[in-house]
This record gives sequence, structure tokens and C-alpha cells, in this order.
Amino acid sequence: MRSRVRRTSECVRAASRRWAWLTGLLAALAAPVAGLADDRAGADHRAREEDQVTADTGTIAQDLGVFRAWIRQSPPGVPAAGYLVVRNSGVTARTIIGAASNRAARVELHRSSDDNGVARMEPVGRIEVPAGGEAVFAPGGLHLMLMGVEPLELGSEVEIRLLVDRGPPLQARAVVRRRSYTD
Repeated sequence: MRSRVRRTSECVRAASRRWAWLTGLLAALAAPVAGLADDRAGADHRAREEDQVTADTGTIAQDLGVFRAWIRQSPPGVPAAGYLVVRNSGVTARTIIGAASNRAARVELHRSSDDNGVARMEPVGRIEVPAGGEAVFAPGGLHLMLMGVEPLELGSEVEIRLLVDRGPPLQARAVVRRRSYTD
């Protein structure tokens, strides 16, 4: 039964990657045609896209985007955890190789796991973002560990930079929350 679930899950992931690739290809093919109609409409579209990126607290660099970035408030002197989503709209996998912040002495990539009822947390050296997929940093899984962090006020913003295997770092503004992105 477990192998059947694993195979089904793998098939669903593969179909999602193919669908994301096809959607990206269609968008790329349609963009030049849409641009011929009205340059002003293209500028309006770009402005709306920039507003969406700003609303989602991240930036888009090449084919990677950072969205829904937030940091769980922690007591003074205690490391803080950061969460976000990195989306890859490209056709090749990308790798996050590190992170930095303006409000922490050091930022590490971490993974939480449950080992027979015992919670564990360990640093990871790199995190792959599959082509047409995403890497989700969420409580109980992948996260950023901000060490030597300055005191963080609720609602304040923290600059986060994700270092990637190719291209410039991804920039994000993470909002300090109590428990979740929606708090």
C-alpha cells in the first residue's frame, strides 16, 4: 500500500511539473503577441505584477520568486525562525545555497523532522527548487534559522537574502508575526 501511495504521489508531482512547464511555455509564447496590441497595456500589466510581488513580500529574479515571507517572533537572545515560499517558473531546477539578513549575525538553512516522536532540527547545506515547482519553508519542515538576531517588534519587516546557485540573490521582506503568516 505504501509503495502505491508513493508511486501515485510521484506521478502527481511529475504531472504538476509538466503542467507548470507547459503553462510557462504558453505564457512565453503569448507575451509577444499580447505586446503588439498596446504598449500601455503591457506597462499596466508590469505594474500590476510589481504590485503583486510587493504584496507577497518578495522579488522575482530571473525565474525564481519569493512569496509569503514571515518570521516568528522570538524572545530576546533566542534564534528566530523564518518561513517563505520560493517558486521556480523555469525549466531547470535551481538550488538555494545560503541566506543572510540585515537583522541577524548569521542565517542558516534548517530542516525540522520527527524521528519516532522526537523532534529534530538540523542544518542543511542546500535546498533544491524543482523546475516548475516550489520549496516551502514552513513550521515543522524547512525554515531559515536567524542566529544572533536583534530584538524583533511585531509587524516590523526584516530583509532576507537567499543565495542561489546562479544569478543574483533573491531579496524578500519578511514580516515579524506571532504564529503564522496570517497573524
